[in-house]
Amino acid sequence: MELSSLTYDWKDRKLYIGDAVANKIYRMNLNGTQSTVIIEGSQIRSLRALAIDWIGRKLYQLLGTPEIRVSELDGRFGITLLDSRYLSQPNYLAIDPLVGYLFYSDWGQPHIGRINLDGSNFVKVIGTDTAGPLGLTIDIITQRIFWIDRRLQRLE
Repeated sequence: MELSSLTYDWKDRKLYIGDAVANKIYRMNLNGTQSTVIIEGSQIRSLRALAIDWIGRKLYQLLGTPEIRVSELDGRFGITLLDSRYLSQPNYLAIDPLVGYLFYSDWGQPHIGRINLDGSNFVKVIGTDTAGPLGLTIDIITQRIFWIDRRLQRLE
């Protein structure tokens, strides 16, 4: 077992945990009880990150294959939103459901990208002056994104 990602659904008070070796996503209560596998198999190989749209009630998955996928919170109806045409070595997700955006960082062809939550309107938000974006978070109040640039050793 290699736990690779974690996200929390505050409405249902559930944790979602990804296992990159077993290719599984588990959903469980905060105390670890009622653990169930909601997604498994090759459709989520090399899982790197998870994010929940707490308004639209969707689960976003970032894969090293590279892909960004979305499904219902129970794992049903998974579809691919972005693939290797847009992604190289993606590593983190951040979501702003108030405006309907999903952000990701990509280490391979260094950039911070943004798509609408339905996968439309791909934009490279940051494509210059970054060499190795890792980590990513959003302040949804000020509508600012923050990340660490590992290669340049700075917080942006």
